[in-house]
Amino acid sequence: MIRLEDAFVQQVMLPLPDGSTRAAGVLRIDKIHATVSGNKWFKLKYNLQQAIDQQKNNIITFGGAHSNHIVAAAYACARLNLQCNIFIRGDESVTPSEALLECRSLNAKLHFASRNLYGDKTALYEFARQQFPGAYMIEEGGCNALGVKGSEEILSLTGEGNHSHIFCAVGTGTMMAGLINASNKPVIGISALKMQPGNEVEQFIEQNTNKPFSINYDYHFGGYAKKTTALIEFMNKFYQHTGIATDFVYTAKLMFGIIDLFHRDTFPTGSKPLIIHSGGLQGNRSLPKNTLVYH
Repeated sequence: MIRLEDAFVQQVMLPLPDGSTRAAGVLRIDKIHATVSGNKWFKLKYNLQQAIDQQKNNIITFGGAHSNHIVAAAYACARLNLQCNIFIRGDESVTPSEALLECRSLNAKLHFASRNLYGDKTALYEFARQQFPGAYMIEEGGCNALGVKGSEEILSLTGEGNHSHIFCAVGTGTMMAGLINASNKPVIGISALKMQPGNEVEQFIEQNTNKPFSINYDYHFGGYAKKTTALIEFMNKFYQHTGIATDFVYTAKLMFGIIDLFHRDTFPTGSKPLIIHSGGLQGNRSLPKNTLVYH
């Protein structure tokens, strides 16, 4: 199902605004699978294995209408002959997103939860358990200890080599916690969410690792799944320079942040980052046609 041998480190020269470049490696786990892309498989694999071990054939999970996680979960469940019930944030739309259509094509059952209920994760998870007693629950984005365990295996695809720092995008913090546990290098996150330090993402990471870490909150471009004209322009220019496609929710903000930090001489000369490309390109399907040169 998942061809780990397809993952590789692509050596790139990051284009800085002053016309100079900085060497970096990009771990292309976005290439592991077309649907269960990037970090999604790592966060799902031990959860799904535990469900199978417990002889539970019904999975419940959660996400927004454009979520990469829900598509990955629906696909993996279909391949493993598991029923997949997904609770979607917000009311059902008369024009469902491509992500929702894909989930339905994979025989996942969609259940829409009000934003008030969805915003209270404790209440949401309890409601879901009541609706499907005995089902195996995977938290939104695979955000649990088993998701962290799977994420610890990401670096096993390449080793850390001579890279000085590891950079990743941060949503739930699950992948970052796994990278921190597996690495002996500084791990720096670029948050895709507009948050203040000391938030629940940092708390989750602290609960799942005893190593130091750093999250930068300056490159969210307005908040989760928000975008600006400048970000879209950056995505196109970055692709033209490197041949690497990014998504506007996570990886474009990650690349923009890294380039800006190096342009500001935040790191010593000679620093060479390893950047985790966590996939999720299907999110770009929500953009108007021809917005991106590669979409």
